Amino acid sequence: MISIGIDIGSFSIKVAECEATSRGHSVRRLMELPLSQDPSKDKKIEIIDALRTLFANYDLDQTQFVFAVSQKYISARLLNFPFRERFKIQKAVVSLLEDELPFSQEDAIFDAKVVRFIGKGADCLSMAVPKERVAEVITLANDCGVSPHLVSAESLALYNHFENLE
Repeated sequence: MISIGIDIGSFSIKVAECEATSRGHSVRRLMELPLSQDPSKDKKIEIIDALRTLFANYDLDQTQFVFAVSQKYISARLLNFPFRERFKIQKAVVSLLEDELPFSQEDAIFDAKVVRFIGKGADCLSMAVPKERVAEVITLANDCGVSPHLVSAESLALYNHFENLE
């Protein structure tokens, strides 16, 4: 199975191609597709054209597509919890981030990634993103002719890259 990670920035589209093998995962290719800085060009159309051209090189039945939501739309905090259970953390994140969000809690998606366990507690990277931003990413993927397997936050992708797995 091949996984394609896509991060759409202001200046370029970054693409990582990974393959699952019997020994684990390996990065097969990294690409950067530059975007025009000409303000008269429609950036969304340019992005869709670039991604459609890229996706034409893959068997869509054997490929998973992972898209990133830009970090500028995500509210993230490092939170400490006196417990480690994921379901408790998930419920607590919503109430702890409530007063700090620059958008409505009802219109947000929340998630948390455990950074480390400390005794019976846990430190978590906790995030919220407006549902509208996730919907935009899904719509863009569908416009390119693919269905995203996963929509993630840039910060979690970076954290997973640098995480100490020992």
